[in-house]
Amino acid sequence: MPGRSTSPTTETVSLRGSSSETVTMGLFTKSFSLVCTSVAIATGGPSTPALRCSGTLVSSNVVLTARHCLAHVSEPAPGCGGTLAEPRGTPDQLWVGAAPWTLPSAEWRNVSAWILPAPSHACGDDVALLVLATPFSTAEATPARPVTSEAAFRDAVRGRVLGLAAFGASSAATTDAGTRRSRWDIPITCVPGDLSFPCDHDLDSIGALELASGGGPCSGDSGGGAMLPGERDVVFGVLARAKV
Repeated sequence: MPGRSTSPTTETVSLRGSSSETVTMGLFTKSFSLVCTSVAIATGGPSTPALRCSGTLVSSNVVLTARHCLAHVSEPAPGCGGTLAEPRGTPDQLWVGAAPWTLPSAEWRNVSAWILPAPSHACGDDVALLVLATPFSTAEATPARPVTSEAAFRDAVRGRVLGLAAFGASSAATTDAGTRRSRWDIPITCVPGDLSFPCDHDLDSIGALELASGGGPCSGDSGGGAMLPGERDVVFGVLARAKV
């Protein structure tokens, strides 16, 4: 998301802890960020990790991410009419890492369970919690403080700017996913239901408790956290989807 994108995209953020779909595509800086709340989600195990998505540590053993990282949107899925399928595989096939890079390491934590919202709408329910078999120590990672009420969510978006941290590629043309990158000046372009900041008619695929932001999606960014630029340990959104 840091600013080299030449064509604007739209991203969506839902109240359940989330912000719109992906973080990079030239939006992120080249150097990694020391945002220890942001974690990588991978398959393959500690010796051969393969990045699946990004996430945010919200307690020592719980990660907030996007539900579609576990299950694809059903087809066809026109706008908010789509539904999310049941997760593929089992939780223990996923691993979470708090290092700045997704490299082989004994520090990867295995996922023991996942928790999904009962509704499965593509808009507003594209969030999930991953429970780790072993918690991270405070020396390894610092959990973020999640926003958990609509009032707090509305307050968080009032500044019209958000920060994002994730492990996606730095542009659509590169294959450099797997490094933590961040940006803290991403504009919030609209908030549904906010008469002072309405959404354009072409953004009708946004749920009532979501928001849209500027940015560009890249593989690996999904599930990353939307954070308060002034309080970088506060997460109020999950990168769920993008409209390019």
